[in-house]
Amino acid sequence: KTLAGVGVLITLSCLILTVSRGAYVGMVGGIMLSMLLLRHYVSSGLIVRGVALSLVALFVFIPIVVFLGYTDLLQDRFALFEGNVHVASSGRTTYWIRALGVMAENPISFLTGFGFESYDYTREFSAAMHNHYLYQLFNLGIIGLSFFVLVFFAVLANITSAIPYADEESRLFLMAFLVGFLALLLTQVFGEYSRSAYLTW
Repeated sequence: KTLAGVGVLITLSCLILTVSRGAYVGMVGGIMLSMLLLRHYVSSGLIVRGVALSLVALFVFIPIVVFLGYTDLLQDRFALFEGNVHVASSGRTTYWIRALGVMAENPISFLTGFGFESYDYTREFSAAMHNHYLYQLFNLGIIGLSFFVLVFFAVLANITSAIPYADEESRLFLMAFLVGFLALLLTQVFGEYSRSAYLTW
């Protein structure tokens, strides 16, 4: 348990130091969705301990963040922008609108896409999509995106169906995997799966 606690603290510290809003949203959202799916298996005591450990991690690493000079970066990343969605999203919304605009010029592309990895070779785009689901929609259309998403749903279905029958030790690993997997799926709204795929598989 001590080793697991240390692992959680290290993981949280690494997460904080990424200064990635997508990572933060993914982790918080992954935990919340997991608690919903695992509500019959997670005790209130475990939730309290998890929250307490997270708060300890924050208080321990805030001085480290300040010492390393991350304060200004954090403020910049989380500053409130007056109506400037482009800046607030680090340009992501502009990339998304531009990609959807190209697709709107060729409506059949919403069904079929433009072809595998076509976004990477389209002259109109000089930056990454920063949304893997939209990236797959652009390349492979609704058909390809549906199959892509179904793979993840199949994984989730297998995990959630296995948890009730697993022994206590295995159940903990399955639950931990579920949290991380849901966090990954959420972060891909702001990033690209291809860059983290080798970590997942």
